[in-house]
Amino acid sequence: MRSTISSSRLARLLGRWDAVADEPVRQDLAERLSQWLPVRDAISLDAAHRAIQALPAQWAAPHVRGPIPDALERELQRVRETLVQAIQAPPPRPAPPRRGRHALPQSGPVATEPEDPLAPLRRQAADLQRQMGLRVDALRHHVRRQLAARSAALAQLAALDAAMEQMLAERLQKALATLPLLWERRCAQLRAQGQDGPAEGARALQELLLAELETRLEPVAGLIEAAARSAGPGKVTR
Repeated sequence: MRSTISSSRLARLLGRWDAVADEPVRQDLAERLSQWLPVRDAISLDAAHRAIQALPAQWAAPHVRGPIPDALERELQRVRETLVQAIQAPPPRPAPPRRGRHALPQSGPVATEPEDPLAPLRRQAADLQRQMGLRVDALRHHVRRQLAARSAALAQLAALDAAMEQMLAERLQKALATLPLLWERRCAQLRAQGQDGPAEGARALQELLLAELETRLEPVAGLIEAAARSAGPGKVTR
């Protein structure tokens, strides 16, 4: 688990940008998770776990047929491809210089306020993060509903995923909100190295957002893989 956490695409990227971020992980998963879950949330998680354990006695198999894992895998790929295309779209053009506030008509040169060159990319990053959140969250909820209808074991997994998502959502959102700040710091590094063109900043942002997308999709991919494994040998599609 330790190597898996530290080898994610996002962790590797941030490690290349900042040597401090690439330090070896010295804590195991339980220790790191305890930093994210205070005592109150730990108690809530224990209560949720007890409720989840009671699911098999309450679960009644519905009339579900068909290769659900294959269909979910196709949906995952569609969402991934749509968001990758949005991230890889050409960056927005810088806005034209703006006139100063309350500028009066004059015959000479007009005073303008040049826009921050990172502003268009900053707006693009916020929009793409918003798109990723909406599309991936909707897919994750849909996958959980499909799994809950397949078996008692998958219903337990879906319930556990829902509980963990609810408890970690606020902290995860705060963590993801820091990524644009890390990108701006990366742009400052590029400027210091004489690589301050807009193309370099756009490439760095694109690389960061693609890594963020894979991080957001990991829980969904894990749920789908679990469904595929429960379908029998040879059904894992990842």
